[in-house]
Amino acid sequence: MIDEKEYFDFYIGKFHFSLRQNYEYTDRKTGKVHMNKRFRIYTYNDNDGFQNWVDFYTGWNKLCFVYDTCGYEDNRHSLHVSLGCGSLWLYFPWRNKKVFEEDVNNPQPKYGFYLYGEGKFFNSFWYYKNKNGHSHVKSIDMPWTFDFYRHSFLTHDGWFTCLESERRKARKRGEDTFAYPYHLRDDDQRLIKKEFHFRYVTKSGEVQDTTATCFMEEREWRPRWLKWTKLFRHVRTSLNIQFKDEMGNQRGSWKGGVLGVGCEVTPEEKKNQDFETPLRRYEENVNKIHDYCK
Repeated sequence: MIDEKEYFDFYIGKFHFSLRQNYEYTDRKTGKVHMNKRFRIYTYNDNDGFQNWVDFYTGWNKLCFVYDTCGYEDNRHSLHVSLGCGSLWLYFPWRNKKVFEEDVNNPQPKYGFYLYGEGKFFNSFWYYKNKNGHSHVKSIDMPWTFDFYRHSFLTHDGWFTCLESERRKARKRGEDTFAYPYHLRDDDQRLIKKEFHFRYVTKSGEVQDTTATCFMEEREWRPRWLKWTKLFRHVRTSLNIQFKDEMGNQRGSWKGGVLGVGCEVTPEEKKNQDFETPLRRYEENVNKIHDYCK
């Protein structure tokens, strides 16, 4: 449980003022918990319940300026402003006649724009466009946004590549491009497939043995405006693992077990067409962290 420190909480008349630590996010790689501070002005009464009027969060936030005429579960007008350092929400007493849940497919008007992306970086610009009294959000991808470029498979004749541009053209022609793998769906024997014994031990100690059928694949992404060069590309080689039987702690339940997974392949393993080393590495990891196969 995360301890959220409270600095102060007092009220003047019907308005409460509070400042406390607030959980922001947990870094997936390091496991470090990041906290910020939240300043809030709010009221509470039996008729309206809890209502906040001012929210301010410290820390880095992407550029944002959005005026909303009907919030989610709250039909008051609001303004969200972020200039990079800190993020401010202001709520106003005037209300929309509708609430969000009454017309989910036709949301009430919003005005403004914001930047979106993973972490502290951004890769797209979003803005609201209102038509017939309803709000529609549009986006513009930045030149450095990564687009999927190709999907390759290791075959007996070498690496077979399916370009994403070709797949899109085939889709426009009405072909089924969702079969996996796409270009090899009618000639699956071309893939180099190998079978190995795989063992998983559940949390309860049950030993599960099955056959894992593996083949190697590779995906590549390139910046949208720089697809003609390999300089800034991102390539991921992985081992596709398909289990003969359901695996994991939920095997046989209504939720079902795991039938297929994927794991990273190193450049050396790719060069040597080594299937077993990444499979055994994955097998060792999942038996250390049982939640992988829930």
